[in-house]
Amino acid sequence: MSKPDHYAVLGVPRGAAAEAVRDAFHAFARRYHPDRWMQHTEAEREAAARTYRQGAEAYRVLMDPAARAEYDATLPGATKAAASRSPAQAANASAVALRHPRARPFVQQAQAAMRSGDLRNAKLNLTLALNADPGNPAIEALFREVSAR
Repeated sequence: MSKPDHYAVLGVPRGAAAEAVRDAFHAFARRYHPDRWMQHTEAEREAAARTYRQGAEAYRVLMDPAARAEYDATLPGATKAAASRSPAQAANASAVALRHPRARPFVQQAQAAMRSGDLRNAKLNLTLALNADPGNPAIEALFREVSAR
């Protein structure tokens, strides 16, 4: 049996922004989380749990820029350009995968500053994001990119 397409599991198009993936996963989880199936039969509970595990794996892959780029490269119709993206390019192409929620506002402010050309403010916010989520490779890649500019 082949693995289901992560995008199809969550019901988002390829290239969907991290916010869309997150929203889709939250809707998915509200429907398939095993706790919601406790009053059902054992077979239904196991089917819901299996479906939920597929959705959780899809969410994990699609929210991690490096894992997402690697996954996208395995899909039919993937281009060599998508397969050869650097981690920094992958981090910019989709939202930065964060391990700590306190880093999110700093990364968002840094990305907005990068878009507007305010590299000093972008670097400051990325420093704050790294303080909240130390060692995050996606944030570090963005920081190196801003520093290089």
